[in-house]
Amino acid sequence: MALFKKIVKLFWDDNQYVVYKYDEKQQGAGAFFDAITVYQNLNEIPTEFKDIIFKGLLSFILKNRLRKGGAKLMIYSDNRELGAYGWLQSGAYFKRKFGFISKEASMFGPYWVHPNQRGKGIYGKLLNHSIFENKGEEAIIYTHPTNIASQKGIQKAGFTSVGVFRLILVLRIFLIKQKM
Repeated sequence: MALFKKIVKLFWDDNQYVVYKYDEKQQGAGAFFDAITVYQNLNEIPTEFKDIIFKGLLSFILKNRLRKGGAKLMIYSDNRELGAYGWLQSGAYFKRKFGFISKEASMFGPYWVHPNQRGKGIYGKLLNHSIFENKGEEAIIYTHPTNIASQKGIQKAGFTSVGVFRLILVLRIFLIKQKM
């Protein structure tokens, strides 16, 4: 049954997203944090982190983007233990999905914070470091409407809500982009 759902999702997908935008000119330049290391090369990432970060189909896509220079991986670690990570990706990969919001914006995400590190402000630091690394470009980030913790962190980092959108994908083409 799970395989069938995955195959159907390739041809039909109906999701809602809460979308946020960040404009450095209006909202500031972010911040640099020493505890966050930025990787632009797959070979530089410590092996023990690769085993945790790169799992599933999404990992293949992100590895490929990293190889092509279309993504940066930011890792927060404490004593060589992975505490959190986040991605800064070229907006070119998201024009089909979110190009109606901005044609030039970079895409932030996905982000992950280890359960032992949650509630310590690390997500906000990763977002602010992402803004710093984005060097003045407009940015978009999205989350699921039920992910309240992520929404709070995004808002606290200074992103402004664009809205909640329903995107319907048919045969890998977005046909309906509807503001809720």
